[in-house]
Amino acid sequence: MKKTLQKNTYKQLVEDITELYDCARHALVEAYWQIGKRIVEQEQQGDDTPEYGVRLLARLSEDLQHKPGSGFSVRNLRKMRRFYLNNRNRPAPADLTWTQHVELLPVTNKADKRCLERRIISDKLSPRQIRLEVRQLKESEQAPAQDKTPVLLPPPRRTERQNSKGELKGIRLWA
Repeated sequence: MKKTLQKNTYKQLVEDITELYDCARHALVEAYWQIGKRIVEQEQQGDDTPEYGVRLLARLSEDLQHKPGSGFSVRNLRKMRRFYLNNRNRPAPADLTWTQHVELLPVTNKADKRCLERRIISDKLSPRQIRLEVRQLKESEQAPAQDKTPVLLPPPRRTERQNSKGELKGIRLWA
């Protein structure tokens, strides 16, 4: 009896920790979206592109590295800004981690992005697998479009060749 209680207690502990971790992960994604939003509002006054020469991200990065700590490099702040801009009208899926969202940043086609988001959730794709999927998607977008119109060629002409004795040597096809 005591062992089943311990098993149930342990199982509940695992579930509680998993739930706490998921809440923290969702809060982190939400925080990064909010940071990106504030950067866009401050630096860009809501525009898609920042004003030239402002250097807000460099200053922000330097100041934030001293207060909250690491994780606020210029590169990460750019990712947060881009994350907000990519998900301005539609909240980002809460089931994805920040790393998964970052791997999806290069995807600009909304339908492709939604499809990949669903696949990430259902297939539990790793960041490496997501990167490969995104790379394949980009390569297929950059590949030249195949022309689907059929090419009509004239039928081949048949000519028979004769050797010096007048015997047929074979049939040659000419295009």
